Amino acid sequence: MAQIKYGADRGPTLVAQSIYEASKTQKHPLGHRLQLGDRVFRYAKAGGLLAAGKLALSGASVANHHSITVATTVAELKKITVTLGATAAIKNQYAEGYLAIIAGTGLGQIYKIKSHPAADANATLELTLYDELAVATDASDSKGDLCANPYAAVQNSTTTALQDAGVPLVAVPANYFCWLQTWGICVILTHTADTAAEGTLLSHGGTAGSVVTQAGYTASLVGISVGQARAATEHNLVDLRIKP
Repeated sequence: MAQIKYGADRGPTLVAQSIYEASKTQKHPLGHRLQLGDRVFRYAKAGGLLAAGKLALSGASVANHHSITVATTVAELKKITVTLGATAAIKNQYAEGYLAIIAGTGLGQIYKIKSHPAADANATLELTLYDELAVATDASDSKGDLCANPYAAVQNSTTTALQDAGVPLVAVPANYFCWLQTWGICVILTHTADTAAEGTLLSHGGTAGSVVTQAGYTASLVGISVGQARAATEHNLVDLRIKP
């Protein structure tokens, strides 16, 4: 059921899904932004079970879908074909994601992907784009990277190299859709070996879904602790600084 949400300075916003709801059906575009007062949320799909109050990270990229051959084409088309490396692609794995031309003819162009079929490892894959190609490509030298939407398969993970996505306010089953909080006051699991006293800069790591003091970690800033030091396994108040 659609709901009216009120922001502090943006007036009423119509949303089809509550921030406290997990939905089996998609009701907003991935990455869609919702501001409620001083808090910001992004719409996402769970790649695995997500726990309330645990930090979710974007899915890992596929190495064999980078630096792949891009077929010869002409400008003003909305379709383009690439040749995958030794990893298959499932249907719409890169829908709402991007194709970036990283070498050769067409270098520097990036296009948002609307849809695509499944494709086997080392096979060709035709991508349907939202926009027309601005520059032609050439299979003799054009190389591309496939980049999934960062909100397409979010997960609780300890991998420090992954991108921070946000924090769900409710438990979310795998393959369900939800809102992730990305900015403002939130509550997040504190790593068992970390007290995260007030004013501490926080990063992800340690325990899946948790935050730790940023010292010693190379991941990006998640937020700033605004609570008190916590015992092991407790959650802490954090002023999120993931994405405004």
